[in-house]
Amino acid sequence: MLPAAQGCSVLIRLLRVLLESLWAALSMLVPKLQRKIVLCTWPDFDDTTRSFVMALRDADVELILLVHSKCIKPPTWLSEREVTVRYQKSLLGIFHYHSAKYIFFTHGLFGTLPISSRQLVVNLWHGMPIKRIGLLEVGRNQPVPRSHISIASSEYFRPIIAKAFGLDEACVIVAQHPRIDVMLESCRGNRIPELFDVSYKRLVVWMPTYRVSVKGDIRVDGAAETDIFAGGLNLGDLNDVLRRHSALCVLKPHPMAKVSVHESDLGDRFRIVDENWLLVNDLSLYEVLGAADCLITDLSSVYFDFRLSKKTTIFYWPDMAEYSEGRGFVAPVSELIEEQIFETIPHLTLALERFFAESCASDGRTIRDCGNEHVQARATSTLLELLGVRK
Repeated sequence: MLPAAQGCSVLIRLLRVLLESLWAALSMLVPKLQRKIVLCTWPDFDDTTRSFVMALRDADVELILLVHSKCIKPPTWLSEREVTVRYQKSLLGIFHYHSAKYIFFTHGLFGTLPISSRQLVVNLWHGMPIKRIGLLEVGRNQPVPRSHISIASSEYFRPIIAKAFGLDEACVIVAQHPRIDVMLESCRGNRIPELFDVSYKRLVVWMPTYRVSVKGDIRVDGAAETDIFAGGLNLGDLNDVLRRHSALCVLKPHPMAKVSVHESDLGDRFRIVDENWLLVNDLSLYEVLGAADCLITDLSSVYFDFRLSKKTTIFYWPDMAEYSEGRGFVAPVSELIEEQIFETIPHLTLALERFFAESCASDGRTIRDCGNEHVQARATSTLLELLGVRK
């Protein structure tokens, strides 16, 4: 007789085999519609979704959005084209998945269940990595989402993305991420000032990656006490610099991050913007980013997207050593980031003061671009053409 724990493990494996068999049967039985696209992003209705809606506005295709929340209210901009929104784990969501020829996702879809050779499943991973991800993480035997194709913003990142997701390099297409269309278009940036209760002339967006995650992959990376959203950091001098230059700093936490600080604790020139705020104000994150004069970040992949704007990025990264010893990086930081990295709030304050004194935008110099090729404001259309989804 098997011990209880071993018996439970055997049962789980049997259930897994049964589920995969049922999934494969559905995939074989349900016809695939050539003009049907399924897209699943996280957060729901993010900039990738918006870019697809924009690019397919006049296309003769059926666009299905599979969402993670049953009760989320679609943003107004979704009315730009006819789309179908379904909860991904509903029967209709599963049916739409199996009946579409093309599947796109940013954070995986239906775990590691088998994918069909009669479909084209594309992993639009949410940015080029600085930190180790997927199969590149040492000692973390986490499964990676299955796909036929993924994308990399340059030849430099092609082997990195291939190794991270267990793909052949030939299955990684060099193409920009669809979400940059929203940033480069910055179609409604003039709306943003009126949404805050403080007047300003310059906008700084601060987007650190998480240190302590409370959603998805629960973990602690780097030094949690250095996290701006943990509280305890004295930003008084930084707030004074922002006020003196009539600037506002918008802090955007990572969707997985733990946020323990209130904006009133930071200073009158700071505002915290999260996914709910964006939905309520009918905005997407890269609209706000496109309106920014300057970005403050650390090892977030937003860096590679924002550099396309030719504006200034300031790196505040106080725990780079701890991060290196823990999760680690996909390549030497000096290969990935050319800007100076500041490790203290006083140094960050001086860097921001210098930025305001010199200019509210970069000087347009030519930079070593290991992160981006094929720069254009029609990234989504170009990708769909490369994949044969549209002509």
